[in-house]
Amino acid sequence: AAEASFADSPLILGSWAYQPNVLWTTFDQTQAQNVLATADLQAPEAVSGTDDQSTTSTLISFSIMVVDEDPLPALALDIAAQWGQLGFDVSIDRVDRDTFKNRLESGEFQSAIVSLPVGADPDVYRYWHPGQAEDGLNYGGASNDEVAELLERGRQDRNGINRTTVYHDFQKRFAEQ
Repeated sequence: AAEASFADSPLILGSWAYQPNVLWTTFDQTQAQNVLATADLQAPEAVSGTDDQSTTSTLISFSIMVVDEDPLPALALDIAAQWGQLGFDVSIDRVDRDTFKNRLESGEFQSAIVSLPVGADPDVYRYWHPGQAEDGLNYGGASNDEVAELLERGRQDRNGINRTTVYHDFQKRFAEQ
């Protein structure tokens, strides 16, 4: 059976490295709508009509790729509905496991819900280090020099007390972004 847990950090809740007191930005729909209204978003153009009449679509659209296994499609639909409240047109791209893996690795997706294995060691280098974007598991291409340095330092001090501090700093920087 599939199991999901609340994720407010790139580190797993309950891990020795997890920092529960990180200040995360809370969602404010009004503020989000105001930011979107002033943002210079490039909407795709859609031409329709006849006699030189055309309209430009102002709705931004994207898809969420997800493995077509419960409960992931329902989660994707919920996320799509939330984006829809902000005026985005979000579709769900349900695919089998092999297609999902191949498209993640080749970068053939707009967004995706990715399940990450949970282990005893909270090392998330392979998911968030910029050096892992090309051939690793940093599928979204996250890139930040400070985060990269913290992840590298966390790997260097495998058993030391400093590793906890480094991972707390990593979560704080991650939240700030």
